[in-house]
Amino acid sequence: MKKLIWLIVFVALAYLAYTQFFPRLGPEEKQVAELEKAFHKASQAFVGASSQLGGAGTAAIADPEAALDQVKEVEKKLAELKPNLTEEAARTRASKLDAKIQEFYRKNEIK
Repeated sequence: MKKLIWLIVFVALAYLAYTQFFPRLGPEEKQVAELEKAFHKASQAFVGASSQLGGAGTAAIADPEAALDQVKEVEKKLAELKPNLTEEAARTRASKLDAKIQEFYRKNEIK
């Protein structure tokens, strides 16, 4: 009996920990999270490509324009998605992503 009680307590604590540390995302929030991942990947590619350019005597094989196009595509998809968002968490994430994109443009003197 004592083992059963401990098992129930353990399962309850595991469930609480799971719900606290791995919150479920709504469908809209998942869409915004995918855009966040795409932006992160594109911005890292841009930074990497930009750092490869400008080396004296080296061939420029990096293409920062392709990474910039990916960032602009994320911005376009986000602009299409934002007006249709109904979940508060998704709207908040979308606003933060939009701010990150604008900060990326400002830091890299784009637009």
